[in-house]
Amino acid sequence: MTLRQRAGQQVLEAERTIMRELNASDADGLQEVIGDPHVMGNQARTIEQTRGWIRYHMPGYTEHGFALWAVIAKDRGELIGDCGILYRTIAGGGEFGLGYHLRRDCWGCGIATEAAQAVCDTVGTATRVTSGRCHAAHQHSIT
Repeated sequence: MTLRQRAGQQVLEAERTIMRELNASDADGLQEVIGDPHVMGNQARTIEQTRGWIRYHMPGYTEHGFALWAVIAKDRGELIGDCGILYRTIAGGGEFGLGYHLRRDCWGCGIATEAAQAVCDTVGTATRVTSGRCHAAHQHSIT
């Protein structure tokens, strides 16, 4: 994996994916992921909520040097999800944790693992990531 700067943005490259900062033009592609109830359960987002999701995570790039990144499939050049380190305030304290969402047609082939590993190898040790979350129904995420 390689972390480099391109057009003023951090770009992380793994074997099958490129991860870069999310931006407003990603809303339609990300909507296919986080608007899908199979991916998000009862937290599936509308297109306007997806735009808000992107706006919500964008300050992390300047505040922490990272946030959720768009995950782009190299072979298709399509946005297939997001993955990154997030800062969360939990029970009055704060912690960094790993988060990702992946389009259903990309499940079960190791892409989420590859992306998450690349993120953790790049920024995870510096932040002392202490948690990761997944929906209990997503057995491939747990095993």
